[in-house]
Amino acid sequence: MVTQEVNQKIVDSMKPGQVEPQQIVEVIVKELHGTQQSHHSNSELEERKKLLSLQISDFFRPITPKQIANWMINNMIGKQNSFIDNDDEGEPEDFKERYRKVSPENLVTLLRFVNGRFINNKIAKTVVFPEMVKTGKDPTTIILEQNLIQDDDTDSIQEFVKQVIETNSKSVVEYRKGKTNSINFLVGQVMKLSQGKVDPQLVLEELKKQLG
Repeated sequence: MVTQEVNQKIVDSMKPGQVEPQQIVEVIVKELHGTQQSHHSNSELEERKKLLSLQISDFFRPITPKQIANWMINNMIGKQNSFIDNDDEGEPEDFKERYRKVSPENLVTLLRFVNGRFINNKIAKTVVFPEMVKTGKDPTTIILEQNLIQDDDTDSIQEFVKQVIETNSKSVVEYRKGKTNSINFLVGQVMKLSQGKVDPQLVLEELKKQLG
């Protein structure tokens, strides 16, 4: 499992600067090596190192205007745009007033965490961003306080998937009979069981593996 100490070291090491993501990974691996006893083989640790490297590279990938625009449309403005035309009597809402506690810098940081797959999009939408709007806290603080960084531990994901397969026989049978959409339900059950702390893509891959 990802511990709070590990979370803090990861976040502390992701400060923007003139460094390569791989250098950051080396620092993290070196720092954590002395603080955690690993039960994984060297090959497994190398795979985890590669995954972390990819995640941090994605974290530093520039956030594009389109990404920001899509987030704002889907999560801040909405299709029924009450900021322009209010169907009810009265003046349209004030966008600046509603989101006065959310700084542009913090919004970009939130999207970086999603890009790097340190949190998933659902957690960003339903947990982190609402807290940013309510309290004005930065996303890093919220993520650490609530221990929201995704757990990509292979053993944990395998166990979650095993439990879901054992308790959802109907969907398992349907999937094996060719109703492939049933796997989406199983992914959802794993996410529910893990409280949203595992990568949905890794869950999907593990489900396909265990379902044969």
